[in-house]
Parts: sequence; structure tokens; C-alpha cells
Amino acid sequence: MGSAKYKIAYFHQDGLVTGSALSLRHFLSAINKDVFEPIVILSKEGPARGLYESLNIKVLIHNFPTFWTFPGPRCFSRGMLQQLKALSPSPKLKKFILEEVKPDIIHINDKAALNVGVSLKKSGIPIIQHSRSSYIITTCKLGKYLSAKTIKGFANHIICISEDEEDMFEKFQSKSTIYNTVDFELIKKANDKRGQTREQLLIKKDELLVGFAAHVTEKKGAWDFLELCKQLKINDQLKFLLAGKLEETGNTYIGNGIIIPMSPKAYVESFIKENNLEDKLIVTGFREDILELIAAMDVLVVPNKNSVLGRQPIEAQALGVIVIAQTGHSKKSKVVKHGITGYIVQNIEQSINQLKQWGQNNEINKMAQSAKKHAEQSFNPVTNMRKIENIYLSLINK
Repeated sequence: MGSAKYKIAYFHQDGLVTGSALSLRHFLSAINKDVFEPIVILSKEGPARGLYESLNIKVLIHNFPTFWTFPGPRCFSRGMLQQLKALSPSPKLKKFILEEVKPDIIHINDKAALNVGVSLKKSGIPIIQHSRSSYIITTCKLGKYLSAKTIKGFANHIICISEDEEDMFEKFQSKSTIYNTVDFELIKKANDKRGQTREQLLIKKDELLVGFAAHVTEKKGAWDFLELCKQLKINDQLKFLLAGKLEETGNTYIGNGIIIPMSPKAYVESFIKENNLEDKLIVTGFREDILELIAAMDVLVVPNKNSVLGRQPIEAQALGVIVIAQTGHSKKSKVVKHGITGYIVQNIEQSINQLKQWGQNNEINKMAQSAKKHAEQSFNPVTNMRKIENIYLSLINK
């Protein structure tokens, strides 16, 4: 191509600012623009546009059908029938990509956007599929099978964000595991405010802040975290922080088919009152400064039941916060190094036992430093983007 740049078209399944959208933004912040010309195509208009335009990256909107599997619709439901159209090629989408975008590589940012790969299969343009969620919790086994089979039929290379996301692609030959990354400038700013944030939360210097940072739901393990607070409230050294979106309407699903006829917010308030946690548990609700809240913690508990570790352990380790996370389904993930940067547990009871046994300052400081070092080596956008760029070049020059 001489001095011309290689155009990489990134396709994302909606316009929302979600974990996958942020992860793409972190990667693109480090792309080598001397060699590559990135362009982002969203299937829907939304605030995610600003994530990429702030990097001076062109954003286009072109609607295409999506296929969801995390957890996705039930088999034979209207939702499943509607999303089956994503498995059929879209001539309109193909024409748009070939005649208007004209990319050298297609990079699909999430499995939900597989219609792009279906439509451009055999087009001669290499296709990379990012695998950002596990099929383990997929509601419909048929949906899981159709998604994986379809992706394996068009992908030239699959990038998994951890060992857990290799699910259904274990035998696929051309694949890599490249972890998500963090914005280290934002990490530094959050850490610089650690003392200030702890003061605002009324955390004393000799207290250890144990936190939860996610949407307050059963799937994210919020009720397990409340149980942890209840059982450990007698420890005067510990304070607790529940940070995340808290719905004010509807009922509360506890798990095992149990539904409480009150909103999640009302349920949390009731739990705190019944268990005398008013002076032990801080509830913030949704906060845009979530990184600053995590930076104020000493321990982040991640009891999610989605069978993968998610973004929070990555961000926490970069901040020097120790992670106690429920294991992913494969039990192979190296996102958290057990006993070095945090602890991998099987259930909330093990989380509670770990906190009962742990708490010496020298151990905290040692693990915090190990976590930061691990993050710098494993979650660095420049390092990990170079790995992705090498995949681009290998496909282009194949």
C-alpha cells in the first residue's frame, strides 16, 4: 500500500457507554495512527460516540441486527425469533462497508454484532471477532450454539478478553487472549484523590474499607455482599461500601426463584435497618466517579455470578486495591493472581473466611504493590494494542 495507512473498521453493537465500549476506547487511545486509520461504526446513536470522537476518531452510525447471548432471550421467545435475522446476511450493510467504509480489516467489538461478520463473509476482508462475554450463562442453549457456530464460520481471528471467554472457541486455531486495559491517567487521578475520598466517606485511617462496585442486582452478587457485611460487622476494623446503580422501582429478585415485593433500594434500606448496619455500610447509589470510590477501598469484593471476572478486578488492581473475586467458569483466568494480587474464591462463604483471616498492614501493602505491577504489565493499552496491531498486520500480509 506504499505510504497509505491501513483502515480498520470497528463495529460496536449499540451507542451506550458500557464496559465493552470503554474497553474499545482504551485500546483505540493507543493505536498507532501512523500505520492505522481507525473508524468506529455504531449500530445505534448514543453517548458512546463521544468516547471515540474525543480521540479524533471518525464515528458513523449504521443500523444492523444484533444477536444477544449474555444471557440473551429464552428459546422460542419473541426476542429469540426477532434476533435470528442477525444470522442472515444484510446486502445493505455489505454495500455500506464495501462502498463507503472500504476497510482493510473488520474488527467486531462484541459477539452481539456478529451480523457484520455474517454479511462480510467471503468478502476478502479479514475479520477479527472480539469475545467479550461467556456463553456459560446464555439462557437458550440453541442461541449459544448458533452464535458460536456462526462466528467460527466467518472469523479469521478471535480475541478473547480472558481465558474464561475462550468458551466454545477452545479448539479454534487462530485466537489470542488479550486482556482489557485501563486508562492509567484516570487511574492516577483517582489515586491522587484517595485520601480526600476516604475523608468524604468518613473512613478513619486505621479502618479497612471493603467495597462492592457494580449494578446492585442478584446477578452481580449484591445480596451476597450484604450477607458478607452482616457476618463481618462485629469487626471494628472493617467498614463497607455498596456503590452502584440501585433501582427505586419494581421488585427485588433474590435468587432461587425468590422475589421480594419491594424495590432493590427499599430492600437494601430494610436489610441495613434489620441488621443494624447503619454505622457500618455506606450506600452511594450510581456515581460517575466510581474509579475514585474504588481507589478509596482497601478490598474490592466481586461476587458476580456471570461466570467471568469482568472489568472491576482490572481497574481495582491498577488502583492498588486488593480483589476478592468469585472464580470464572473455566477457573483458568489469570486476570487476578491468586494469593499475589488478590484472591479467587468459589463462593461468598470463602470471601468471608478470607477477610476473617486477613488484615495485616504489611500483607495489604505487599499485595497492593503486586496488583499495581500486574496491572502495568497485563492491562497496559499500549502493550496490548501492539499485540492487536500485530494480528492486523499478519492478516493483511497473509
